[in-house]
Amino acid sequence: MGKRGRPRAERARYPSGQVKPEGAGVTGAQLHRLRSLSKYPLLETQVGRLLFLEELTQEQVHVAWKIAEIYGRYDRAMGRRRSAASPAYEAGRSGPLGRYESEDERERNGTAVRRYGSLQAEIRPLSRHPQALRAALEALCVEDRHPAGELSAVKAALDALAFPLGLRGKRRL
Repeated sequence: MGKRGRPRAERARYPSGQVKPEGAGVTGAQLHRLRSLSKYPLLETQVGRLLFLEELTQEQVHVAWKIAEIYGRYDRAMGRRRSAASPAYEAGRSGPLGRYESEDERERNGTAVRRYGSLQAEIRPLSRHPQALRAALEALCVEDRHPAGELSAVKAALDALAFPLGLRGKRRL
């Protein structure tokens, strides 16, 4: 007579015979240790963390950085500043900020405002709730915060925005 019950799973086991648990990815503590040991600044951002955990693709990361740069340049042109910001946002804000604008600065500010407006126009049709999507994109790309339950919508939006931002194809904002 044969054995009864379910067949034994072919998985790694402890010497006691119990099944070893499968890895659940990198935990928060492991990621913190990696950040403290590494001098790689990408791991210090939410976008970098999601890339490291393979929740975002390389193209989505480039789109997120481009969005942060556009927001940074727009906020600089408008004279605004965010208290918590991602490194890509800070790169968009870089440059001298004086009281009087030169002709070049005025032209750059006009370009920043147009690119921001074009980005907002591209975001609007991507969701039935564009304000929620815009807030989730800003949280991840600009404010360096995890977008909570909106990650799948943010990933879809990043994929859709790659073409208009000029990171895939020829059209560019």
